[in-house]
Amino acid sequence: RILRRSGVAMSRERLAWAAVSAEKDRMSWDTPQGYETLRRAYADQDVEVLEMCHDAPGWLGRVGKYPADLPATVAQWAEIARRWQSTWGAVEVWNEPDIFFGDNLPGDQYAALVKAVSLGLAAGGCARPVVGGVCAHYHEDFLNACHANGMLDFIDALSFHTYARAPEMEPLVEKY
Repeated sequence: RILRRSGVAMSRERLAWAAVSAEKDRMSWDTPQGYETLRRAYADQDVEVLEMCHDAPGWLGRVGKYPADLPATVAQWAEIARRWQSTWGAVEVWNEPDIFFGDNLPGDQYAALVKAVSLGLAAGGCARPVVGGVCAHYHEDFLNACHANGMLDFIDALSFHTYARAPEMEPLVEKY
C-alpha cells in the first residue's frame, strides 16, 4: 500500500527458485517466505513485481550455481509463468552473474540459463519483458561471451548494477 501511495509501479523481488521447487514435480508456491501471499498483496495494490530468479533447485543438477538440466529449466519457468505472470512487470534472470553469484563462470554459461528461462516464459504464455545481464561490474569478456552466445536475442532489456557515484554513470553507460 505504501509503494502504491508513493507512486512506485514495480518492486524487485528475489525469488529463491529452489524454495519454490525444492523437489522435482512438486511446487510449493507460498513457502515460509510467503511468495504467493506477497505476490497477491502486490497485485491487490496494483504494484507489479520485477521477478528476479535466483538459486536454482539442486535436483536440476548444477553447472556452478546454474541448473544443468536446461530442458527441465524451461519446463519449470513455463509453470512458474503460468502461475505468477499476471503479477509481473518483468522477469530478471539471476543477480550479478558476473561475480560469485554466478560462481564466476564465463558469460556463455549465463547465456544458456537466460535462453532457457526465456524459452520457459514464452512456453508459459508470458509476454512480460525478460531482463538479462544484471551485472555487478563492467566485465568485457563476460559481456562479449553473452553476446557471442546469443543472449541478446532472448532478452528485452539489459540491466547492470553500479555502486558508483552519479558522475561515474555516464562513462559506465557509454561502455555498456
